[in-house]
Amino acid sequence: MEISQILDALTASFFALLGIWAGAVRRHWFLRMAAVSGFLLVTLLLPAYGLVIEFGLQMAIIATVVAAARGGASWRPRWSMETALLLTVVAAVAFAILGSLPKFTAFQWLGMLGIGVLTALFALVCLWLVYGGARLRRRIIGGAVAFAVLIVLLHFGQAVQYALSYSNTRAGWLATFRRYYTPDYLPTWLQWTSKSVGLGIAAMLATLLLARASGWFPTAERAAQPTTTLANRFARLGLGAMFAAIGLPLLVVFYQLLVPPPLPAPALPAPNGYTDFVAAGMAMPADALDVLNRRVSFRSLPLAELRRIDQSIRPVIEGIESGLSKECRVTSPFADRSSPERQRELEAIGNCSLALLFRNAYLQKKGDPALQVRACLQELRFSDESSRGGGVDAWDPLCEGLAAAVLRSLLGSLDAKTCRIVAREVADFDRQREPYAERQATQAHIDRRSDWETRLNQILASWSGGDPHPMNHWNLRCIAETRLLCIEAALQAYVLEHGHPPENVGRLTPDYLAAIPDDPFGAGTMKYIRQGSRYKVYSNSFDGDDDRGTPETANLGAGDIVFQGPQLHPLWTQLAEGASAGLEYMRSITPPKVTSGAEP
Repeated sequence: MEISQILDALTASFFALLGIWAGAVRRHWFLRMAAVSGFLLVTLLLPAYGLVIEFGLQMAIIATVVAAARGGASWRPRWSMETALLLTVVAAVAFAILGSLPKFTAFQWLGMLGIGVLTALFALVCLWLVYGGARLRRRIIGGAVAFAVLIVLLHFGQAVQYALSYSNTRAGWLATFRRYYTPDYLPTWLQWTSKSVGLGIAAMLATLLLARASGWFPTAERAAQPTTTLANRFARLGLGAMFAAIGLPLLVVFYQLLVPPPLPAPALPAPNGYTDFVAAGMAMPADALDVLNRRVSFRSLPLAELRRIDQSIRPVIEGIESGLSKECRVTSPFADRSSPERQRELEAIGNCSLALLFRNAYLQKKGDPALQVRACLQELRFSDESSRGGGVDAWDPLCEGLAAAVLRSLLGSLDAKTCRIVAREVADFDRQREPYAERQATQAHIDRRSDWETRLNQILASWSGGDPHPMNHWNLRCIAETRLLCIEAALQAYVLEHGHPPENVGRLTPDYLAAIPDDPFGAGTMKYIRQGSRYKVYSNSFDGDDDRGTPETANLGAGDIVFQGPQLHPLWTQLAEGASAGLEYMRSITPPKVTSGAEP
């Protein structure tokens, strides 16, 4: 069971028990509200407004139902000046919270309200199982049926929420909704949900059984038996231990959310090439940005306009070249990314990427492969150097893949000398790239200064020994494609100089490559198969199986990542035109979310 599942179950159980207590005890209504509100509103220190809405609704439903069941028809409200003043305090606090609520979407409201109502109903069923007046057999059967119905409602609510969140059309909504009921997805969802829901139900039932045995909350038939027995004392000790088991993990998590560890001082080089990147990006001419605002394909622009833009962005390109000649490191990696200063910095880096894309489009239309190779190698290095020391960026693999795609598309038009240069430069880039473990360590510090949900994800990942930003298939595939590229370039040079491919890939060293790159998916180096005058070089891909160069299918789950000379079959080849055409592909291709322990 994942740590996140345990925390979800404990949190829902804790606030549900508070709601039951508020409805069951015979104390003044304001004291009960103040007690439960104190536990709930302390989460605003994070600030976790979503939790306040979810569990505030949960406790309100539970307390109202319990109080109504206990009070019956004999309860009569008593209005007085004291009651009016206390209601004024409650209203003031409520309106203060409502006034500071962030803007939630309709789908977020649907999720929060649904969680509040369903967790309240789960708690009420548990309460009825323990304190209900019906026979035990009927309660067990009725409780099982009720839990089954609530799980069906939970699945339906999540299916509706996600379908509406990720689809803009009726067809897309129906397709997403149906996916939640497919034989592949439904068992996975049930397996995941049953763990957290089962733990929550078990914690609730155990606590309520101990509360009943303790004698603190006697049933009607035992109200006339106030004698404390040894069984009552043991039940009370167990009840205290149960509350500690539920509450202490939540207290520890809450403390870690409020008190993050100190930040390390980043070691910045002097001079720092990153400052050159920022200065160059801020000097981006307005006419180049105007082309982006027009949302036109770079490749569709006439050569004359591309030449004019290329001349105007030369200071930006020169600034990038100056930065690449120095050691680079992000100057303020732990700064708030939503701050105006950090936003301007990121915008400047984005402008540099845009300038490199313009330059590439111009050189492609001009028909100068040698200069285009140099521009692609610059773009490849910039993709790593501009984010070095800045943590994990989901767009880094895409930027690297786009540059590699254009280089791969140029191999057939290059001479042997230029292919050797490409092989050497790409191999050097791969060796000198920032290690992903260093990016993860930096991102961990960034996460600890982010919103509370990101901080919570980081804490839970560290507890479970994992990382909230693992190197997933997207990152590993990008590394594999880049390493295949340097082997492809070396093979192209070998074929041009010898007239045939080598017998084995080891013949490329040390003349063409210092060493054959390792397969990032494991199983040693990249694989090579010669078939007469043709050959394959490939990675084992995500499944880890050596499929002897069988290309991956569309789901990226079966087969190998293959280069088959002279026919190209890599993922990034389809993006080569997008790299020279501009940011249109960057808008339409979204990298997958990087999570750990996330609900399927």
